[in-house]
Amino acid sequence: MPNGVADRDRFFEPIIAATDADAFWFETLVTTEGPELLSSLSDSFVRREPTTTPDGREFPYPYRKRLNCTAAALTDAFIEGLVLLIEKVVMHSPDIYLIFQMAFGGGEYQNSPKKVATAIPRRGLVFCFVFDLFYDTGMQARAEQLQVEMQLLIDTHFSPAQEQRLFWGSFGDTDITKQSVIDYYYDDPKTYPLLQLLKQRVDPGDTFHTLLTVKLPAVVPPPAGAGPPP
Repeated sequence: MPNGVADRDRFFEPIIAATDADAFWFETLVTTEGPELLSSLSDSFVRREPTTTPDGREFPYPYRKRLNCTAAALTDAFIEGLVLLIEKVVMHSPDIYLIFQMAFGGGEYQNSPKKVATAIPRRGLVFCFVFDLFYDTGMQARAEQLQVEMQLLIDTHFSPAQEQRLFWGSFGDTDITKQSVIDYYYDDPKTYPLLQLLKQRVDPGDTFHTLLTVKLPAVVPPPAGAGPPP
């Protein structure tokens, strides 16, 4: 409400009552009333039964996934290619199941002075999309071929200069020791070396690590014949 606080009973109770009166059985299993931490709500919905499989997955099928983003305007060639590829999956690829999501950014956030406050990369993105393919038994080759076609579309009409990825949807090669992988995820070449120095300060024993996490700075051996450091 402008210049005021909304009256909960007046505005929200009718909506809650209408929703409860026509709830599916599934919704009644995952709905609770009262205050709750956002982290708990997220965990219960995406990592716990009955909204997931017993082992915490969204679907029981194997998959080939991808998430890409760009800070550039979309080209007509990309949009046409994307529509045709989605049609190929949905209409002509039985036993393959597509999860497609879009997110939009930009605006004032692209030039915010607060961007220097953290090392989160690619906050200037304008558009990103999820293209995940789940498949039945015997359909792995088909799913992989469809992702090859999407890769070609990315390389040709979406981000031909440098493919751009986001950490919350990592896929494919995630060996961050490779410069090509660093380039997927970091848009500023100065960021990763600075994070390595921070890693050396807070986790010199590399206790927390995966293939994609920041690695300790490489130890450069001294030149042959050099004496001990002063």
